[in-house]
Parts: sequence; structure tokens; C-alpha cells
Amino acid sequence: MRPFDDEARKAFYKKEIESGELYEKNGQLFMKSEASPELLQKLKDADFPENAVTVLGYAKSGSHLIMSILDAIGITRLETLLPQGKVSFIPMEFNKNTEFLEEQLTAIRGHEGQVHTTHTHLDVGNFPLGHKGKIIFIERDTPAVVVSAYHFMKKLPFLHAYLKQHDIFDDLQKFARFMFEGKHFFGMPQDYNKEWKAFAKEHPELKIEFFKFEEIIADKPKEISRLLKFLEIENAHLAKIVEDSDIKKAKEHRQKEAEKTGEPFVEGIIFRKGNSKGWKEELSEETIAFYESFSN
Repeated sequence: MRPFDDEARKAFYKKEIESGELYEKNGQLFMKSEASPELLQKLKDADFPENAVTVLGYAKSGSHLIMSILDAIGITRLETLLPQGKVSFIPMEFNKNTEFLEEQLTAIRGHEGQVHTTHTHLDVGNFPLGHKGKIIFIERDTPAVVVSAYHFMKKLPFLHAYLKQHDIFDDLQKFARFMFEGKHFFGMPQDYNKEWKAFAKEHPELKIEFFKFEEIIADKPKEISRLLKFLEIENAHLAKIVEDSDIKKAKEHRQKEAEKTGEPFVEGIIFRKGNSKGWKEELSEETIAFYESFSN
């Protein structure tokens, strides 16, 4: 039995919403400062063309690994088709992206080849059903997601108050337990993944292919070959794609792209070494036991 069951979680979320910093839309919680209800609705109602390629998954599940592979394949990033400031590397649902949604969609439609949109962490209730392109879903083992999320969120100023409010800013073990119980407003990774797999079956019109971070790390050629088939790309140089999607090369590539535009390399915060089992070295035995006690 979960130490923090669904009813307790609902009560906890209710108090979170009453705090005034969060709100609920179609079953998903958002920060008022980062995503407005009006712009989220506009995104949900949007029609994405067939040449759109979108990376989807729970935060810190490996979206940027997939994005690095798309770069190595040679798929055009949306940000290269619009003036500076019209596309942000942060998720699609954030105001910095949704306020320019019409221009982004026009740019995608006007491009001959496939276009890699900004990635997204949207729940099933807020995702645009008018997406006619390719959707690449990435999942990852929950403990690995949690450890990665801790290091990442500490680098995001807009989340500092939230983390400190719950006393999880300076303690990975506390943060992990908070996440494992489903108290974080992101929800639980395993629930998110299950919901999306069920939703994909209910909506076969959406072209979704599911990948797992650990399986990509274990056999990149095999998983990239599967991705290429899904994207309907033939005669690709597989060995070169594997080489160029290495984390070091991917970071160098993104840094050079930032230098071209004259923008600060803020993306640097997302590049951590992709170790599929590194979480075992960072989480204490007690925290791992806590996770295992209710994860089955």
C-alpha cells in the first residue's frame, strides 16, 4: 500500500492550489507564473502539420537525449526558422513558447522537411489532438528521473521558492521521497507513462512511438534504427548519428548554435552524463527501500 495514497494526494494538491501559485487544468497542475490557462487552451486546440516532430515525456526522462539524436539525424529545429526570441528551448507549454504559437505553426507548415518543435511534458488532457506529425515519447526509470530532476530544478530560479517551501531544496533524499509519494506538482512518472500508453491506444490517429532512456543507452544503434523507421528516413548514416549524439558532442553542437545567435548558452544546464543506473550511487539505501516499498 502506498504511504501516500490517491485520496491523500488529492487533499495535498488541493492545499497546493489554494496557495495561489498553482492551478489545475484538465487534470494537470501548472505554475501560474509560467503557463497561462488561455495559452494552454490555444495550444490544446492547435493543429500541428504532418512534418512536425515533437518529443514528449515526463520531465527529466531523456527528452534532450532524443533531441540530440534528432539533431544528429539532421532534422531542422524550429528555432532556426524564426527570429530570435520567438522559440525557447524550454517546454512547448510555457508562455515563452505559446505566445508565439501561430508564428511557430506557420513556420513549420512553410518548411519542406521535418521540423523538430519544442519538446513538451503535457499530460493527456492538455495535448493537442490536432497533432498530425510524429510524436516521440520517452520514458525512464523513476528513480533516475527523480535524481536528474533534483539537480535540474535547483538550477531553475522560478522553482526555488517551491522547493524551499517544501524543504526539499538542499536534500536529495527528502526531495526523492517527496517525488516518490507523488507530492510534487509534476505528479508521478510511472502514472504519467501509463496514462500516455493507454491514451495512445485510445487515439490511434496520433502517431506516437515509445522509447525508453535505458534501452537507448544500452543499444543506441538498435533504438536509433527504430526511430529512423518511425520517422520514415531512409539511407541514414547510422554510425555517424550514434557518434554525433554522444553527450559531449551534442553539448558542443548546441553551444555553437547558441554562439551563432549571440544568445547565452542557457541550455548547458540540461547536459548531465547519461548514466542509466547512477541514481543507485546518489540515493541512500533507506530512500531506495522507501521507493521499493510502494513502487510495485
